Amino acid sequence: MKAKMLGILTMCAMTSLLAAVIVSYMELRMIQNDSIEDNMKMYLDQITKNTDEAYYDMISIVNYMGPGGLIGNVTDSYLDAVDNFDRFVEQRSLRQELLGLGYVNTKLVGATYYDKEEKKELISGMNVRTLDGRQNALPKVVKCAGNVMQAAHASFLGSSEKTVFSVMREVVFGNGKKLEIYAEIEADMKTPEEINKEGYPYTYIQTDERGVA
Repeated sequence: MKAKMLGILTMCAMTSLLAAVIVSYMELRMIQNDSIEDNMKMYLDQITKNTDEAYYDMISIVNYMGPGGLIGNVTDSYLDAVDNFDRFVEQRSLRQELLGLGYVNTKLVGATYYDKEEKKELISGMNVRTLDGRQNALPKVVKCAGNVMQAAHASFLGSSEKTVFSVMREVVFGNGKKLEIYAEIEADMKTPEEINKEGYPYTYIQTDERGVA
């Protein structure tokens, strides 16, 4: 009888211990999952912040290049030039103005004017690669105040291995010339080490204007 009672008590003790281990394990998993979720929120906040800053920088650049902007005024002068020598001088000036945009933000890959009628860049020899109109087929994240913000993609102006964000806007200058302003900036989608201490892998997903990933 004593042996049976001892066996039953031992079994109860083992069952209780097993239940305690399972409950502890589940609690630890819940804590770990909560920690992972919190970290993912921090990653998303950081990436979103970097994306917003990139788009804001590019919008300010296309504003400089629009009619009435600092570089837009030089462009108007270039488009109105008739004499070949004057045109050469103004083209050189416009190219210098465009190159100077690189100092606005070190992440800027390039900014250029694209002539949709002639299907070529207004200023030749500005970029590593020639802009050929393919930017018009890119997924659009959102369109605001005439600025078309486009999803992350391989660079058209620089190295094709470089991932960039881009902004595009069509403008009409004083002589009626329609040009498309196009700017690219490096896509900084890495989370700082101080945030991602555990080194969790992550995937960056961006949706277009229709909400399609």
